Amino acid sequence: MVFVAQVKTQFAILLSAISAFCIAYTFHASELPVDYANVVIEGVMALSCLLLMFGIHGVKENRPIYRLLLLSSSLLFIGHFIDVVDEFIRSCHTLDILEDLCQSFGFLLLLLTSARWVKFHRQQNRKMKYLAETDSLTGLLNRRAFTQSAQTMLDNAEGQETPFSLILLDIDHFKLVNDNYGHLTGDHVLYSVGQTIQASLRQEDLLSRFGGEEFVILLNHTTLADAKQITERIRSAIEALRIDHKHTQLQCTASFGVACLPSSEANITALIKNADQALYQAKALGRNRWCVA
Repeated sequence: MVFVAQVKTQFAILLSAISAFCIAYTFHASELPVDYANVVIEGVMALSCLLLMFGIHGVKENRPIYRLLLLSSSLLFIGHFIDVVDEFIRSCHTLDILEDLCQSFGFLLLLLTSARWVKFHRQQNRKMKYLAETDSLTGLLNRRAFTQSAQTMLDNAEGQETPFSLILLDIDHFKLVNDNYGHLTGDHVLYSVGQTIQASLRQEDLLSRFGGEEFVILLNHTTLADAKQITERIRSAIEALRIDHKHTQLQCTASFGVACLPSSEANITALIKNADQALYQAKALGRNRWCVA
């Protein structure tokens, strides 16, 4: 239905333009020879602008750009159509001025709109990339993005001697938070814990919500001794965290598994597997602690 309406509108505009040309030619026919090459060129340009006017419905998601494209293509259509008519009728200074204005402003507007459209698309691509890589609840990397980024980091460090460390942590008894206080409070706990962890890390480290109440951290070029210190700092920060809920404050703890491998042997799957085994051991020993694989 939309396509049919567009075709009908295009046909109506084209018919109106041809009618205006016929009327102008009937009463003001030129006695000079016609430059048919110029007529063909300007006619093709006018038709192209007409097609552009009705081929931009896909950009309606951005109304300002859509309006600018519609205005610029309309001005260009008018300018080129006047140029066609001008070949067949007596010279009219007013039409010449209108032709020049329409073509000049139409072209400038088209350049401006094209630049805005490119900028808009870049912003949309960045937004889509962010949504594809980010956990919507915590704002951290999601599991897929973390795995890809972490493996890339490890691959780039191949041949270096400095080891990589990985921390896998799980909020203790998180199900009780959801059961006793509701899922909205549980979401707030996850967000707060994620921000607390992030504040304890360096800029080059990778942090992700790995799933549910589980978080994973890849420590860039970090020895096991340093990883232990960072893990204890995070554990203490989470234990000290207080989350407001109505007239009370919630406290939570987390259990940690730490793994370390030299760069020559490190791959993200092995690090996660080793850290997961250490995390299981930390839970078995009473939680709110860390163990090393």
